[in-house]
Order: sequence, then C-alpha cells, then structure tokens
Amino acid sequence: MIDKYFYLFLPLYTFAPLSSYAAFTGAVINMYGKKNPEDAGQKALDSCIQGDSSISDYNARFLAVCYSVPLTEHSCVAAYVKGLNANIMGIVDLNPTWPLAQCLEDHINITTAAGFSLEQNSLLLANHPLNFSQQQQHPSHNN
Repeated sequence: MIDKYFYLFLPLYTFAPLSSYAAFTGAVINMYGKKNPEDAGQKALDSCIQGDSSISDYNARFLAVCYSVPLTEHSCVAAYVKGLNANIMGIVDLNPTWPLAQCLEDHINITTAAGFSLEQNSLLLANHPLNFSQQQQHPSHNN
C-alpha cells in the first residue's frame, strides 16, 4: 500500500534527466556527444592520419571521410596534408609541382606517385647485396 505522504516527496526523488523526454535527450547528448553528423564527420577527419598505412589506403579512408564534411577545397587539402606521414612529406616536398598543386586531386596524384616511388625504393634496398640484415650468417672458415 502506498503511503499517503508518498506523493508529497516524489519531486525530491525524481532523477532530473528522466523528468521529461527533452531533459533525457539533452542529458544523453551532453554525455555522449552532439547529434550533428557534421561534428562526427569533422572529428573523423581530424583523426584521419596515414600512419604506417600505404598512401592508397590513406587516400581511400580520407576521401570516404572528407566528402561527409562540408569543407572548402583549401580546407580539404590542408586536412589531407596534415594527415600525411613524414616519409611521404619528405618526398613530395622535393617535388617541384607540389607547391603549384591547387586542388585535392592534384595533391592525391602527387602523393600517390611519391608513395609508389617510396615502395619501389624500399624493395630495391631490401634486395640490395649490401643489405647486411638480409644476409645469412656463415661460419668463418679458418685454414
């Protein structure tokens, strides 16, 4: 049986975020982030970096995220360049067409060529006869 004074103390024991639908959704949004998909896209774009992945993998991930966020061409290029790793940047900085590139497509073409060049160089170095890390250790022969 409910005590006759139960309803007098009910407001004291009501959890504020559950008092209405608006309060509940506001508490959920404040706790877990904004509902705006552009904010989520911007966060994904800011965290999109090349790291150790190939340039083609980075390009695919970047383009998938980039087109979900309304950006100017300049902002898109800046975000793209910011996510490139140091190896690729070291090569493209030497490319005379890099400063002249105007759009994202130009930057992607230059970095793709640089990535291919980097992969070819690493394959050549791995198979070079002076690469001592790949050579087998042979016991020395004493006469």
